[in-house]
Amino acid sequence: MMSLFPLPRSIEKKINKARIVFLWQGKKEKKGYNLVKWDTVTLSKQQGGMGIKKLGAHNESLLKKWLWRFCREDMALWRSFISQKYGLQTSWVTEEVIGTFGCSVWKTIRRMWVSFNNNLKYKIGNGEKTSFWNELWIGEEDLKTTFPDLYILSLQQMDKVAQLWSPQGWNLIFRRALNDCEINRVADFLQILNAFPGTTVGPDLPIWKIHSKGSFMVKPCYWSLNFRQTMTTKWPWELVWKVKIPHKVSCFIWLATRRACLTHEVLQRRGI
Repeated sequence: MMSLFPLPRSIEKKINKARIVFLWQGKKEKKGYNLVKWDTVTLSKQQGGMGIKKLGAHNESLLKKWLWRFCREDMALWRSFISQKYGLQTSWVTEEVIGTFGCSVWKTIRRMWVSFNNNLKYKIGNGEKTSFWNELWIGEEDLKTTFPDLYILSLQQMDKVAQLWSPQGWNLIFRRALNDCEINRVADFLQILNAFPGTTVGPDLPIWKIHSKGSFMVKPCYWSLNFRQTMTTKWPWELVWKVKIPHKVSCFIWLATRRACLTHEVLQRRGI
């Protein structure tokens, strides 16, 4: 269900409450103590957590899979239905959903497009789907951001790569003649474009920058959402879980390393 429907925050809180009770208390009738903060528990094992997944981030990762499929499955029936219902903003995504009835599922998924698109780059095939100025297909950022002054002068702001490319080279049209001070900018612009090898027969394809093979994967997406930059400690946390010992012992070592065991000192600090 989480792979299709958004998880309400209220439901997530209730489930997390049950998970916390199960983790620290289990089946014991006696009250348990939350020894480590939940935000720390849900970090990856490499960052010092237990690797327990956050439901909200996991739900978001699963839903973003639909955005990836929408980009890739041009001939799918479900994609055609979504495209007809909401209309296309670009070749890769629909218009924003603003309705209130019968659209909650795709409305939630569509809201994730901005963060999802930040991790996309496009591989040019025939160039018929990728925007020349507005999408990242060459360089480190889209050409509109890199050359905003030239973008303003262009008469082809919404054109695709295929519309500007020909076997003879680039067909760039500006609304006026360029000034002397703009020549250097055009030279830098053309230097970036010179790295383009030309169009091919196949379609344009999205490349997901987080994965080494360029394919969207739920697991790397989840950990990218749940990565904490502030956790810079060099302690080899993953070794706690890799050693071939009973899992209970690994958990005890993890608690001891975090100074979270119920020692006399900790009990006194908690007023127990």
